[in-house]
Parts: sequence; structure tokens; C-alpha cells
Amino acid sequence: MKKKTLQKKSRLELLELLLESREENQKLRKENEELKAQLESRQLEQADCQSLSEASLRLSGVFRAADEAVTIYLDNIRQRNIDYERKAQDEDTDV
Repeated sequence: MKKKTLQKKSRLELLELLLESREENQKLRKENEELKAQLESRQLEQADCQSLSEASLRLSGVFRAADEAVTIYLDNIRQRNIDYERKAQDEDTDV
């Protein structure tokens, strides 16, 4: 408001303006606090998502290693089975 407009107002009007300004200020402070809380919550959610993605990457590495171990294990079992079958055939032909 312009200075002249304020000077023309009565005390009561000025006090009402002051009260309105104070209420608006309180409202804006409350809104500001709520927005800060929302922002902090989103930042925490983002940090959780990053932690989850890092954990999933680590788990995928563990699963990859486990898959490789299973493949090696199965290959060894197949090779043993082939060796036993050959040995059994050799024994059958010797008799």
C-alpha cells in the first residue's frame, strides 16, 4: 500500500490490516513448514530408492555368482555321470 493511503486510515483500520498481515504471515509459515516436511520426506524416499537400487544391484551380483556356481556344479555332475557310464561300459566289455 502507498504511504498516503496508509496515512488516511484510522487506527482501527491499521490494526485490522496489521492483524490480517500477521494471520497471513502465520498461514505462510505453516505452509512453508508443511512444504519443508514434504520435501524432506521425498528426499528420504529418494535415498531409500537409491539404497534399494544399490541393494538390488548387489543382489543381482550374488544371483549371478550363484547361477555360475550352479552351472559349474551341474557340469561337474554331468561329467561324473559320463565318466561312470564309460567306466561301466569298459567293465562290461572286459567281462
